[in-house]
Amino acid sequence: MKNDMKKILILITTSFPYGKLEPFIESELDYYTNFDKVLCMSIHKTGVPREINYPENFLFCNVDDYKFKRDIK
Repeated sequence: MKNDMKKILILITTSFPYGKLEPFIESELDYYTNFDKVLCMSIHKTGVPREINYPENFLFCNVDDYKFKRDIK
């Protein structure tokens, strides 16, 4: 029997990808490509988003807007 279940990772962060907190997440980005989708939800939107290359499977959401999207700006 084929397993068609998708692998989804939900990251609940304090502020990542905004500001400079939680730098370990940036160093783990290569591991997140093993998932079909990564939903990154930040509790605090403080500062500007980090200018790095995120994997295509990354989606961002702030607790305030509850809508996941590809663009973090």
